[in-house]
Amino acid sequence: MSANPKHYLVQTAISGLAGFLFIWLASHYTNDQELGAYFLTFSYAMVAAGSLNLGLVFGYERGFFEYEDNIDQQRNLLSSLFYSSLLIFTFFGIVFYKILALFFNHLGLDNAHYLLMFAGSCSYIMQQYFTTYFRCLGDSRRFLIFASMPQAFLVTTFLFINYFMNDQSVLALAYFLAQLISILIVIIVNRSMLNSPFKFDFGLVLDTLKISAPMTPRVVFGLLAGQIDKIFIGELVGPTVLASYGIAQSIAVASFQFMTALSRVFQPDIYRLCFGKLKVNLGDLLTPYLGLTMAFSFAVSVGAYHLILFGFADHYSHVPQAVNVLIIGYLLLFIGKVSGIQLAVGKKLVYSVIGTLITIAVNIVLIEPLYWALSLNGVALAFSISQGIGVVVMYCIAQATVPLPFPVRRLILIYCAFISIFFAYNYISYELPNALHILIDILVLVSIYVCALKFGLIQYLTK
Repeated sequence: MSANPKHYLVQTAISGLAGFLFIWLASHYTNDQELGAYFLTFSYAMVAAGSLNLGLVFGYERGFFEYEDNIDQQRNLLSSLFYSSLLIFTFFGIVFYKILALFFNHLGLDNAHYLLMFAGSCSYIMQQYFTTYFRCLGDSRRFLIFASMPQAFLVTTFLFINYFMNDQSVLALAYFLAQLISILIVIIVNRSMLNSPFKFDFGLVLDTLKISAPMTPRVVFGLLAGQIDKIFIGELVGPTVLASYGIAQSIAVASFQFMTALSRVFQPDIYRLCFGKLKVNLGDLLTPYLGLTMAFSFAVSVGAYHLILFGFADHYSHVPQAVNVLIIGYLLLFIGKVSGIQLAVGKKLVYSVIGTLITIAVNIVLIEPLYWALSLNGVALAFSISQGIGVVVMYCIAQATVPLPFPVRRLILIYCAFISIFFAYNYISYELPNALHILIDILVLVSIYVCALKFGLIQYLTK
């Protein structure tokens, strides 16, 4: 079955827009303390759930291709790993949630809040067995449907619950119900893919654990790298500041999500290039996708200013600057889309832990001093600097593992030119009257689209 790249882009758009709409609604119906507490407990819950799963989802992806020609064994593998995760999550949810609640006592939330966030995160991870199956199968249409459901339901459940109750745990309850409804629909619709629990194949689970368990540190540190900024902001600075940072990140991350959707198009060619099965100039291969990502990121920055100005309360007026700084951090991760493949081909994925640890350490060191120096922009800058250093380290390790002819000079020039124009435009435009600012931004967005058409970039969205 052949995947349609448009489906991945649509899924990214639906999830991104629904996620932002949820944050926008939450900012209007809850206070900063509650929204910041939600971001903080979400980060802890995702790290905990992802760590406890022992990398089984990643192990399943490899097993899918190993048993690709044996449908019965594929079903056994999916069922056994799904039930294993269910048992693990149930056990730790019952045993540890009260202990974790004591750890978060300073936030003033009840015990149910932590259990709801943890259970919601566990449900989300269990859905990944099915979305991984459809992605590997090449069934991008069903991937689009099932991967989009959690965020879409998050908006609807929040609106429904908020209508009937006004409680500090309303966000946690909405998150839990959205994930629960999504996983139940996935199971019901795809029930033929699961065997009875009584046909549990412990041998398949052990075989998968032999592959996934060594990857657990990489999974854990990867989760930490994605959440450590929010955890430290919440703990060191406070949930109120974290609310502003979370809003900024929910907008800026759109550039990374777009980049990830595009990477699904060009990454197969990177694999072929690593194995010597494709003769192509790496710079020519990557430049159009990097150009598209930068054009989209510029559009996100332009839109962020007006979204915050007209859609959020006045005390969030400083958020657009943080969005711009975060966007640069996410753009730097484009190189990592290639470095990860180099390490995978060289069977040295474990080395990615080094880059991740450095990213985490730099972020931890910089967050507090940069916050006191530059406020919210300082926290965003700490994120971008740490990502940049981590990407450079990963690039060096990847090049030592499976060398590729990277167009280093071209990429540096492109990044420097974009960053210079990006911040110069934003600095100048912020000083303009609102009416003129809107007019110029519309012209800029139209110009971006026209340039993308002129240079043939749009075609890469449909390849």
